[in-house]
Amino acid sequence: MLLLAMTLVAGFALFAFVRNQASASELSYAQSVGGTNSFLAERFVVTLLTFTSRSVSIFLYTSGQIPTQVAQVQIYGPTMDAMDVVYDASHVTTTEPPSCAGQTGATSSNETPMLGTGTGSFDQQVDYAGAITLSLPSCSGLTFTSGDVYFVKVLGINGNTAAFYQVM
Repeated sequence: MLLLAMTLVAGFALFAFVRNQASASELSYAQSVGGTNSFLAERFVVTLLTFTSRSVSIFLYTSGQIPTQVAQVQIYGPTMDAMDVVYDASHVTTTEPPSCAGQTGATSSNETPMLGTGTGSFDQQVDYAGAITLSLPSCSGLTFTSGDVYFVKVLGINGNTAAFYQVM
């Protein structure tokens, strides 16, 4: 009788362990498939850039199956040695020109609307166009110059990218 009880206890313990492992594996697989589906469903393009000497407005059109949320924007030009600024939900990072190199916090004064997924962040609905306006950090050597080509790379929250360039 004791042997039968030990066998049953061991069997239930093994069943509980296997069931727990299967649930964890199933959840991981579901999250992976969901991420892949979101990546495939997210489609957007940059359609236009408009400049002032200190800011750029980036117009996006979303044609996918889910709304576009922007994780990061990189602006550079006419070469990366002349200007390289990266915007994300928490920081604005300037690497070029060296005299302006540094990082500041992302605020509504340099990102309108804010990037990322927080409340009030850019959320472009499907089949609509919208704009993000990014202001350059305060530095005397950092301005958009008329006649120069500027490049923009936009990274969506699900990993898709869109690149565009235009002369100011």
